[in-house]
Amino acid sequence: MHPHHQDPRLQAEGPRALDRVPPSLRAARSHRAARRRRLQKLSRLAAGERPVSTARRTFLILASASPRRRAILRSAGVRFRVDPSRVDEGSREKDPRRLVVALARRKALEVSRRHPELPVLGADTIVVCAGELLGKPRDLKDAARMITLQSGRWQRVYTGTALVVGRRVFTDLAVTKVKARRLDAGRLRRLSGKHMDKAGAYAVQDDHDPLVEKIVGDRDNVVGLPMRSVRRLLARAAAARRNSEAALPRPMARARRAR
Repeated sequence: MHPHHQDPRLQAEGPRALDRVPPSLRAARSHRAARRRRLQKLSRLAAGERPVSTARRTFLILASASPRRRAILRSAGVRFRVDPSRVDEGSREKDPRRLVVALARRKALEVSRRHPELPVLGADTIVVCAGELLGKPRDLKDAARMITLQSGRWQRVYTGTALVVGRRVFTDLAVTKVKARRLDAGRLRRLSGKHMDKAGAYAVQDDHDPLVEKIVGDRDNVVGLPMRSVRRLLARAAAARRNSEAALPRPMARARRAR
């Protein structure tokens, strides 16, 4: 670091002054260094690269208890911890695009208050069939109704994703078309209740679930977490960080990188 850019508390005292750096300043520097490392990982993961480090550090917080979302992140090589959101998912919004993005944002923001030092990823999925918004079934009767409604019909699966990094929130939307097979009443009854924790009451990742006939678009979206969206969010977060440094006066930008 150029002397002109040093903290004034360290100037004119020589190298021995480093031994007397206030704890608060050391902590701030450590926090900035950790943030830079996380943002470098943002860029690598956004490019689809797997982490090269074997250190088992948490990279982000997943604001969802969904085992399917955990599996998708794990297969992408992302190190994460799970802290499910506790927000009320009720909403009067009828537009599925706005609804899933708003809920994903709400979930991520709620969890980020408990983990301000880490990026937080939230997601919300809904199925739309015959003009009806299908979330998670309330009970077995509701699950049977959903499965019957979808039988033989096309539907759209919407997933909103939100990434909170510091004070910034980045959002994305994925939409996939799904065609359901026409099944008889007996098979529909057997399917009902198998996936009570899944929007639309079915699971495309279940090899024994015969409902899905065709998928047009991102399969991960139907499972519950579109990795293309996640990578776009990571790329935007990394770009925002680079742009914020580029916007600083040059001496300040150099000083920040030198810390």
